[in-house]
This record gives sequence, structure tokens and C-alpha cells, in this order.
Amino acid sequence: MNKSTNNRGSALISVLMLSVVVAGLSAVYVIRSVQSSHATRSNLDGEKALSIAEGGLDLSTNRIAALQDGNISGQLGGGTYSVSATSPYPGVYTVVSTATYDGVTRSIEATIQLIDVSPLSPPGGLTIIDDGSRSSFSARLVGNAFIITGFDTNINGSLGSQPTVAGIAVYNTASANAVLAALHANGVQNDNIKGTGADPSVVDVSATSTLTFASVEDFANQLLPVAHVVVAPGGGNSSFGTDAHPQITYYQGNCNIGGNTSGAGILVVDGTLSIKGNFDFKGLILLTGKSGSPFDLSSRGNTNLHGGIIVLNPAGSLDLVSTLEGLDFRGNINIYHSVEGMNKAWLALNGAGKPTVLSWRRTR
Repeated sequence: MNKSTNNRGSALISVLMLSVVVAGLSAVYVIRSVQSSHATRSNLDGEKALSIAEGGLDLSTNRIAALQDGNISGQLGGGTYSVSATSPYPGVYTVVSTATYDGVTRSIEATIQLIDVSPLSPPGGLTIIDDGSRSSFSARLVGNAFIITGFDTNINGSLGSQPTVAGIAVYNTASANAVLAALHANGVQNDNIKGTGADPSVVDVSATSTLTFASVEDFANQLLPVAHVVVAPGGGNSSFGTDAHPQITYYQGNCNIGGNTSGAGILVVDGTLSIKGNFDFKGLILLTGKSGSPFDLSSRGNTNLHGGIIVLNPAGSLDLVSTLEGLDFRGNINIYHSVEGMNKAWLALNGAGKPTVLSWRRTR
């Protein structure tokens, strides 16, 4: 074999080896391309599954906000979702949404806080709730020019179509008897309080109402950070909203109202509420008792409320028989249970009443 033949053989071997290397590299490239394509598709499918899971979370949250069951499942965006919603304590929900798209699954978990709006449906035109450590209070009612009615009354004075509630709702028999004794002592006030039950309509609702001291207190606490107007202790008068633009007004101390004043929405007062002028309000008035001031709801002017009043009576406050506190109605005060008026409170919660996402994380 001559040198030329050897060279040709060596060249052939080199070509064959090069072909093998090229083929190997091509195979690696093809494999990696396929893997990359699969990874890209998997990532895209994962993003779609995550979007579907978020959609399921939104749907569940909307149902919870409407006081419906948040446990739902269905199809969305070409995939499927399943959502479980649990409430570890009132007003807070843990929502887990799992979705699958083209075999890829993603899951997210969120903690949602929802304002409990049950105080917007109180069991009385005037509702007084003692905390758990109080068994009753002593009542003092002054004057005769007042009306407290549990009949649903529209803002224009006509009767509404919603169920009647108590004129004054309390949470134990002893408190009901205390109010009745105060009314009977005067002898001319019995027909001033209308609603469910006999005249006067002073009813122990402890066996029927789901509204509690704790739930109303929690409601007030959640309103403070979202209030449209917050008046610090010692602050003066404020606006109270209008029919067109109801608002949440929060007094952290006492609230003294004089002159000709009107408002709509929700008025929360941590201290005493004293009305010495003409006051027209549509919505919910809530006295929390948080400031430690004596329980004092007084009106020496002309007051018209369409909606409801809730008073929290904590253990630290004095009995209503004190000269510094009580239901002191010396002017013309009319408290009408009014679903139409309470709708102004609902409108004031627009935005504040929406669910708040406290935490959000992807779990898969």
C-alpha cells in the first residue's frame, strides 16, 4: 500500500469521525431544542394555569363579598379551577384556588378580610348591647317629645315594606325591665316606642339576634382606617356627608352637634353624642363606648334619624341612672327604623366594604 492510499484512508476515517461528532452534536441540539420547547410550553401553560387560578380566586372573593359560598369550581380560559374558602374567624377568609391548564397545575392561597356588615341590619330602631360581663343597666328617660319606632319608615315618612323590628332592642330581660320601669315611672311615654311586641316595644332580642357586642366593636374598628372623616379627641364639628355623597364620619372622642346640621352614611362616636340643634341624619349612628366616657345619648334639639342607632354598653361604663349619662331626650327626637335610610350607610361603605387581600402567595 503506497503513501497515497494511506492518506486517503486517514482522510476517510477523519471524515467518518467528523460525521459522528456532527451527528452527535446535532442530536444534542435536537434534544435540547425539544427540551427547551417543552419547557417553554410548560412555562406558558403554567402562566395560563396561574391566571386561571387568579380568576377563580376573584370569583370566589366576589361571592364571599355577596355573603355567598366561596367554595366553587368550574372552567375558565380553556382550563379548570377549584376554590376552597374557609373562615378561621368572622370576617377573615383563607381562600385556596387551584387551576389546571393542559396538564399543568398551579395553586395560590390568599387571606381576605371582609367587613361584617350585619350592624347595618340592627334588631331595633335603637339597639343597646351590653358586653358579656354586664347583666343589665339602670335606665333614665327624660322628656316626652320623642318617637322610637321599629316600623320600616321611608325617608318621606311613608311606611316601607320591610319587616318590623323592636323599637328598643336590648340583650337581656333585666335591661328590658329597666327601660320599661323608666317608661312606666313617667306614665306618658309608653306609646312613644313602637315596633314588635306590645306597647311599648322594648324587647329582649338575645335569643334571636346574631348581632353581638364583639361583632359591632369589630365593625367599628374596621371603619376607623377607611373613614372619610376622622375627628380626633377634642375636635370640633365636622361634615357628616350628604344624600348624594354619604360618608363614614368617625369621632374618636365626644361629638357635640349644634346649629342646623344634616348628614348621611355612618356616624361612629367613641364618646358621648350630644345634639343641641337641629340634626337630620340618614343611616347608622354607632356609639362604641371606647373612650371610657359615660354612656350619654342626649338630644335637646330637633333630631330626625332614618336608619338606626346602636349603643355599645361596656363593663367599664356607669349605669344609665347616673346624672352624667342616659337617654336624655328633652327635645323632639324621632328615631325611625328605615331600610331606605340605612341604604345611605351601605353607600358610604362603597370601597370600604370591598374585600381586602391581607396576604397572597403561590403554593404550587
